[in-house]
Amino acid sequence: MIITLCIVVFYLSFVISIFLFGECKRFCNNIESHEKNEILDLSDELKINIKEDNLLLVIAHPDDEIMFFGPLIQICTLNGISLKILCLSNGNYDGKGKIRTIEMKNSLEKMEISKDSFVIIDSPYLKDGPSIDWDQKVIWKILEQYTLKWKINKIFTFDEYGISGHKNHKSVHKAVKSYK
Repeated sequence: MIITLCIVVFYLSFVISIFLFGECKRFCNNIESHEKNEILDLSDELKINIKEDNLLLVIAHPDDEIMFFGPLIQICTLNGISLKILCLSNGNYDGKGKIRTIEMKNSLEKMEISKDSFVIIDSPYLKDGPSIDWDQKVIWKILEQYTLKWKINKIFTFDEYGISGHKNHKSVHKAVKSYK
């Protein structure tokens, strides 16, 4: 029963990601690229310089990349924008951290994100759990390491509610927002 449910959920996620990929492709084809400055204008507040910006997506768990940020990843991939992904845990809340790590690697491979463009952290200080607040200082240290390594100048993450209210997600938002 559980295996069947997992297969159905995986299949639905796959179908949804293919649909989103198609929608992003259509969206990206409608965005005018200005040859002189190469600015991707996603909104009044969000402009990405295709040639100069190095983006970092910070997520809490494997599956966040596709559940919440699939369109962003596809926009970056389709426009040749430098995007790195930092996942702060392996998502081992239910003892399936190894499986979730493999699934994330496969998901990112399908979205044409190279293996050197993402990292999944497995720290005893960042345990997956819907009621666990993560220590901001631990996240800041990790952010510092990877923003320097990858020369990041723009960071994307969850909104203040953590999209779904998950405390790990909210901790990531709080740490990124207050990161110096």
